Amino acid sequence: MQIRIKLIATLILLTMLLPNCREKADTPSKLKNLSRIFKYSITYTEPTKVKEAHFIATLTNVSDATQRIELNDKEFFGELSITTMNSDYYEAYNPRYLGLLCTSIIDLPVIELGANESIVWHVPLSSLVSARDKKVTHESLTGGTVRSTMKVTAIADDGNYIEGNASQRSNILEIK
Repeated sequence: MQIRIKLIATLILLTMLLPNCREKADTPSKLKNLSRIFKYSITYTEPTKVKEAHFIATLTNVSDATQRIELNDKEFFGELSITTMNSDYYEAYNPRYLGLLCTSIIDLPVIELGANESIVWHVPLSSLVSARDKKVTHESLTGGTVRSTMKVTAIADDGNYIEGNASQRSNILEIK
């Protein structure tokens, strides 16, 4: 028990003494419940004769202040968790994002998202890959469900943050 207390005390002291550490000891208390200042949703659009099936992912700042966030607003860097009508489960990603997840530390840009502003990503099914080699098609989705997760990092006024402190999960979407 004493060894455990000493170890915890040492870890806390080291964290407080490292001035350039991204995850300072006081950061979590300053950044509580940041996921509540955003709303994240996905919708699904079926294929037409002129347009392929696609998801629309939307992240909205529902607060009354501009938020600084670490996020790729140009490419969809989220995860789609797919459960088929046969209860087969897999995740689908933007191929560049999946490659970065597997091989790199991802360094995302810091952007500002104004109060009540949104970022919208249009994600064609043909642009998605699965780590399990599953094809994402309208037929494979029909009768199943999809839920998306988006890693969002909100940055406090003093510049401190913990990666993913405002991550979002979408509604569960039934594909008919």
